[in-house]
Amino acid sequence: MKKGGFTVRKNVPSIPLLCLIVLVLCAVTPLYADPTDQAIERIKSCTKTAITELGELSVGAETIRTAAEAIDSLDRYYAIITRMINEINNIDKEFSSVVNTKKLHASLAEIKKQTQAAGQLYGAAMGKLPQTILSADEFVAVLQKIKDLSM
Repeated sequence: MKKGGFTVRKNVPSIPLLCLIVLVLCAVTPLYADPTDQAIERIKSCTKTAITELGELSVGAETIRTAAEAIDSLDRYYAIITRMINEINNIDKEFSSVVNTKKLHASLAEIKKQTQAAGQLYGAAMGKLPQTILSADEFVAVLQKIKDLSM
């Protein structure tokens, strides 16, 4: 709409409002001086989720009574581990050209220890299952799939 030679637009925010929005976004958005820190935090977040889920599986392993329940548990373990690996690979692809590799590898060493400990706890819980479950063909096949993943 034209008024006095000027075009007046409706529903367009004013400049001060736009500046305020930008300031608020800057204040609430974490700024990482080093993209390595951002990569490390994202990796820690996805591994923390996986470790929590593995802990829940370990506790649940104590109640397994059948080969089908054991196979279901192993399938969930496999899903958790593959999801974590995929997330880490995606983070690696995203940040590969801008991270401090020494800093990243130092941080990943601790994360790897925590993840391995959670996996060992789950393995120990599963190892307590009756031999009839541990030797079931389907159980052995899923277990081999998991072993192949770690190679």
